[in-house]
Amino acid sequence: MVSAVSVLSAFSGWQAIDVEEEAEPVRSYTEELAYVEREDGIGLEGALIHPTAIESKDTAIIWVHGNTSRYYDLPYVQVGREMAALGYTFVTANTHGHDLMSELWDDVGTSPAGGVCWERFDEVPMDITPWIDLAMSRGARRVVVVGHSFGANKVTYYQAVKQDPRVLGIICASADVKWQADTEKVELAERMEAEGRAEEILPQLEAAWYKTSVQTFLARARIAQHVLTSDTQTPYIANVKCPILAFYGTEEDWCGTQIDLDNIKRNATGSPRVDTCLLEGADHIYWGKAAQTANLISDWIEKLMNDHDK
Repeated sequence: MVSAVSVLSAFSGWQAIDVEEEAEPVRSYTEELAYVEREDGIGLEGALIHPTAIESKDTAIIWVHGNTSRYYDLPYVQVGREMAALGYTFVTANTHGHDLMSELWDDVGTSPAGGVCWERFDEVPMDITPWIDLAMSRGARRVVVVGHSFGANKVTYYQAVKQDPRVLGIICASADVKWQADTEKVELAERMEAEGRAEEILPQLEAAWYKTSVQTFLARARIAQHVLTSDTQTPYIANVKCPILAFYGTEEDWCGTQIDLDNIKRNATGSPRVDTCLLEGADHIYWGKAAQTANLISDWIEKLMNDHDK
């Protein structure tokens, strides 16, 4: 569809001329900023992407970002728009560990430190609960919680400890299963903790710009690295009682492969259903594969609903 517009041309003595211009395509979504509060008063930022082309389904998607990322990263928004085109309300949500370093705000106007450098993994459940509350307040009857990369550790830990009945299923999208805390770093961090220095920055880890506090590093070593797989304890995923979908792209072997998917499935002993998939041609952020990613998630949800109705 085209529309005629009137423009002024310097080459025609400012004479008005008519040109034809392509009309913008009708969007299948609307977007709005969203803010929620944790039970301790700390505020979190996010966005809701709503379907407009078709009626909204009663299952909402909560998307939790990966390491050093944040809710408005373009790959997340692209997946969200595709999910909205399929009829799902999509919530892309910050945790208190968004970005490398971030300034948080609480309900009395003070600003505790957040971001990867200061994240407290044991507080992750407080991050996710208010986003589910928001989705439910907007009409959702249930939610599927998706964690991307390190976010997969967060959503799995959330459901393992909370057993939230509102969660229809969780999705581990390109889960971070390969990171292991260096033994020498753990010993150093524990010495610093014993000296009352838990809030100090641990000396350099992988890169000069990538630093974390002692308490952040130890929480990852003690909890996060044991969520999906573990050599020393029963992984937390064994306590998840809802269905699970885990997938990687075929172009991210450095992050995970079918072997890692098999390990996740083997460890998810409490789940009634665990599905795994390799997304053909997809890299770690699903660049150019947002529609395929959305379709994978939507098809899985439809299978869950069909099973539920039987």
